[in-house]
Amino acid sequence: LTRDARNELINNFNQIDNKINIIPTCGDHNQFQISDNKYFQKELGLCHVGTIGTRYDIDFTLNFFKTLNTNIKSKILFLNKNERKFIINKCKHYNLDESDYEIKDVEYFEIQNYINRFDFIIFFPKKGYYTKGFFPTKIAESLLSGVPIITNKINIHLDKIISDYDLGIKISSDFQKNSEVLIKDLLNFRKVHSSQNLRKFAVSNLSINFAINKYDNIYSELLDEKWIKK
Repeated sequence: LTRDARNELINNFNQIDNKINIIPTCGDHNQFQISDNKYFQKELGLCHVGTIGTRYDIDFTLNFFKTLNTNIKSKILFLNKNERKFIINKCKHYNLDESDYEIKDVEYFEIQNYINRFDFIIFFPKKGYYTKGFFPTKIAESLLSGVPIITNKINIHLDKIISDYDLGIKISSDFQKNSEVLIKDLLNFRKVHSSQNLRKFAVSNLSINFAINKYDNIYSELLDEKWIKK
């Protein structure tokens, strides 16, 4: 899924570079579309998609959200199955008002009707070896919906894409030291970057068609090798 994972295979598992192809997790460009409708009408809207478990840092998420909400009125929606009680207890721990967050249990095919109605999709993967090959589906789905990302440093591949193409904002662990600057950058980001540009990038680099073309090229090369050997 990432260049980091490819380098890991080459450097530590003696794999051959030209035998490794990179295909990031892609999304259905026909399923995920831009919407002008907002889920939260007056507040800055954040959405956290999917299971939290041990993979995502909800403490960092809520800590950041609390800082954000102190500076500008915001709300967060958790699209999540089976962790409602866990999320509520965490929100209570951070003294969040019940009106500042919502939790919805939705099926996968319903996600498309939600994430395109937010200002940002937010997620903070916990640190670990697994992040070398980490490229979650929600990135493609968010960008195809024209919605930028709020996240932390993940791996070299993803960090570079997010920075080079202005796909979102990366939050450092010491964000509270410069919270005012961060809030200004965040608000300015939504003013400067259009949903159409985010989707355009995703269609070219993270859509199903992109993945299909990648697979086609691989199979074509394999078939060519087979006939050459014959």
